[in-house]
Amino acid sequence: MNRSQYPDEINNLINVCNEERFANPDKVIDSSEKLHSYADEHSDTALAGFADFYIGDAFFTKCNSAECMRYINAAIKELYSASEWQQLGECYNLFGILCEHQGNFSGAIDSYSEAINLIDRYQLNVLGAMV
Repeated sequence: MNRSQYPDEINNLINVCNEERFANPDKVIDSSEKLHSYADEHSDTALAGFADFYIGDAFFTKCNSAECMRYINAAIKELYSASEWQQLGECYNLFGILCEHQGNFSGAIDSYSEAINLIDRYQLNVLGAMV
């Protein structure tokens, strides 16, 4: 996602999502919802996927697996459509972790495999280290 195209207010919200990811999930959800509103107004699928990823991630931190799955599934569709491979791979990684925690090992393996396919196809070495 090319952040240079966004106004300072949007970049500040993106920074909040990155910086507060684990420390303040409620603040991340609030910031991500604002990002999603902006994305909807501007038909920005990549930003919508980013926002949904961070909302899902915040719900994972809050141990709300149903909401996490809901938002990560939305993010997967949006990020695939926007060809945002790094963030898409992070979705698959998080989804795999969530499945694993729920005892759904086949779902976890499928999600990790999708992430690995992206890693191989697009040389996403940092993502490879995460997965």
